[in-house]
Amino acid sequence: PSSVDQLRRQFEQAEKTAPATGDDATEVYRQLSASARSRVVKRHDRRLSTLARLRRRLTLRLFAWLVAFVLVLVVAAAVITRSMPEVEQEAPSGLSTWMEQQKLLRQLAEVQQWLQDGQATSDQPPPSNLEELQAWLDQIELTPDLQTQTAQSGESGQGFVPFQCAAQPVDCPVEDVPQDDGEFRVELSRLVRNANIMLSDNGDCEGTVNLVREYGSLFGWRKSEAVTKARTELSVARCFMENDEPDKAGVHYRRTFCASVSNPDPDQAMNALYGLARLEYQAGNAQSVSNYVDCSESLLDYHLSQVTTVATLDHFITLALMHYEFLDDTREAIRLEEKALAMAQSMLSVADIVEHESYLNLMLILQLNLMEGYITIGDRPAMQVMYDQVSQNPLLLDSDRLVALGLLVMQDLVEANNDEALRNLDLIIQRYAALPEFATQWSWTAFDRWQADTRDTRTAAVDQHITDIRQALSAPLSGESLQRLSRVRQAVQR
Repeated sequence: PSSVDQLRRQFEQAEKTAPATGDDATEVYRQLSASARSRVVKRHDRRLSTLARLRRRLTLRLFAWLVAFVLVLVVAAAVITRSMPEVEQEAPSGLSTWMEQQKLLRQLAEVQQWLQDGQATSDQPPPSNLEELQAWLDQIELTPDLQTQTAQSGESGQGFVPFQCAAQPVDCPVEDVPQDDGEFRVELSRLVRNANIMLSDNGDCEGTVNLVREYGSLFGWRKSEAVTKARTELSVARCFMENDEPDKAGVHYRRTFCASVSNPDPDQAMNALYGLARLEYQAGNAQSVSNYVDCSESLLDYHLSQVTTVATLDHFITLALMHYEFLDDTREAIRLEEKALAMAQSMLSVADIVEHESYLNLMLILQLNLMEGYITIGDRPAMQVMYDQVSQNPLLLDSDRLVALGLLVMQDLVEANNDEALRNLDLIIQRYAALPEFATQWSWTAFDRWQADTRDTRTAAVDQHITDIRQALSAPLSGESLQRLSRVRQAVQR
């Protein structure tokens, strides 16, 4: 049957004839249904086969059209390329060569103008290539009037900077202060910074100096590029410091300050003042060191009066280090870090959630530094308060937590608070044994200096306990460190 009605009639006919023939109606129904189902399945398979053949034909046609389209594009591109004139320009062999060529070409244009105006004379014909250009420029003779104008045309005087320290003003000639207008030139700045890195890494300080000078003479330093110039000058200063040339380093630290001081981020200016203070410290000029340190705090206060950022607060760590390292003034270092911590806590309460990690990271460094500062002045209550604060910092690592606990134990041992020391020692030993590794960014340099300077104020036994704890809480994780902590506990328990 070709329809449902025909199949139904067959079922009805089978139902009528089954009793007469003695056939089972159910079996007849099953046979008829199976036959109909078989025909339906075959018809479905034929239609699927037809659709598959149609899909293959469409796929082949689409692929053929795509291939033809790509071939047309390739042919068109080849025709356009062959019809266009070749305008390739050979790249310069190196940055210094290219900059030298640009300088010569600029000089050539200026000299040609002088010749046209009768302000200069030449005995030789113009050069035909770059190799002859320098020799030709060297033989040009200027008229007396032009020589006088050239000698007097250079800029001089002090450049304007929005901040200057009254205690120790930094000399900023106008040529050291970026003052041209215009947008920040990303490619040019990247070029000079990359070249600066290569030269500095090779210890070629003078090469970097020439690079900065050539960049300024060819393109000029724009106000928007002050950071690029400041970073380059700073790398030159550090290069001279490594080469033990303090006088030249000082020149470029000053240029760093002059270029950076007007930038919203005082990073390079702070680094410059730190470098100048170190130079004065090495020269034994105590008053100049103090002046540069005061200037650094004034610089930070100036930037904080404009806008308060994590980057600015982060420089209080450098400022505190200057007080501790150069002036041996731990209490002033503590004051500055407490000031920065209070500001960071206040800013965290109103900061966007995406900025929380930056504030918490700064607070963690300040909190641990303050714990170390408090042990140097013997302020156990302040240490406990700071430990409670740092324990609530979500960025605190397990290893750093043990360092903070270790500082508390050391102070308890100094004050003979053995019961409290034993309680915290048990915590340290328990947690140390469970650590998979001991990883920390903590530096014991300032602590070692304090321990050496104050060793005479403690008994030899207490000082040895402090040394054992300090060595045990230094990376990496080891069984020997655990044994040191256990020995200290046993000695204190007696």
